[in-house]
Formats: sequence, C-alpha cells, structure tokens
Amino acid sequence: MPEDNDSNVIPLLPNDNDEPKANSRFENISLVGIGSIITALSIIVGAVLTIESRYVRADEYHFAQASTELKIEEQAHQQRKWLLEDRIQDIEIKQPNVRTDIDNARLERYKRELSDTERTIRSIQKEQREIKRSR
Repeated sequence: MPEDNDSNVIPLLPNDNDEPKANSRFENISLVGIGSIITALSIIVGAVLTIESRYVRADEYHFAQASTELKIEEQAHQQRKWLLEDRIQDIEIKQPNVRTDIDNARLERYKRELSDTERTIRSIQKEQREIKRSR
C-alpha cells in the first residue's frame, strides 16, 4: 500500500491559516507578464512611429516630384519662348515691303503664341512659389 505523503497533496480549499488575498486585478501578474506588456507596447509604439515616418517621406517625395514636374514644364515653355522670339526676329529682320502676306500672318501668330507662352511661364512660376510657401 502506498504511503500517504502530505507534500504531494494539493489542497482544494484554502486553509484558515492562509493570508487573505487583496482584491486586485494585477495581483497575479508576474515580472514576466509585466515584461511582456512592456514589450508589446514597445512594438506597437515602434510600428506607429515607423508608419508615421513613412508618411512624412511620402509627403516629401510628392513635394519633390511636383517641384520637378513644374521645373520641367517651365523649361519646356521657356525653350518654346526662345524659339518663337527667334522666329519673330527672323521675320522682323525683313523689310516690311519685302514681307509676304504669309510672313505677316506668321508674325502675328508667333507674337500671339509668345504672349500665351509668357503668360503660362508666369503662372508656372507662381505655382512654384505657392508650393514652396506651403512647405
């Protein structure tokens, strides 16, 4: 017959000698549990900061992209302006009595296009200034 050993018996009911337990939710949390909570919070905070920094970088990227696109557009219009100025000068070099009706029509068209191109360049430059101010 096996011997009864009291050390192997787990009491089902608390003894009267046991100290009364406090009514705290956190009473049973061990150091490992506290460490786990801190680790989880650290991971969450790190993830939030990483996501936030990615949005900032995306914002900076879109700003740089918009600036570059405006500079390219401005340069294209600037080259068109120079071409029109050259064509106008080529026609104006001719004496008025030597110019044909086609030359006069081209001169008027080139001057209109030059005016439109200059207006477009000014609006692009204004948009560039607004983008820089908004940053």
